[in-house]
Amino acid sequence: MRRKVLLSSLTVGRCFTQALEPGARAEDTAGGLRRSAPILSPENAWKVLSVEEEGILARSADGTERRFAGNEEVVEIPREGYDKLAR
Repeated sequence: MRRKVLLSSLTVGRCFTQALEPGARAEDTAGGLRRSAPILSPENAWKVLSVEEEGILARSADGTERRFAGNEEVVEIPREGYDKLAR
């Protein structure tokens, strides 16, 4: 599991997701498998575009841009994970 970091510690080009709890698990009684909703999705994978006094400008893998406060706790993710979701 990746650890939480302050968003202000990430530089331009680094990727992150907001620290969310996993989705509820559903049990498949036939196969005995447990499944849960994925935490990482295109609308929750972000790449830092710029670091400014007003906050951190980031773009999600689905193309939405948003400004975050630098004091938010986030979970850094590999750039490859962001790139796969951005396709």
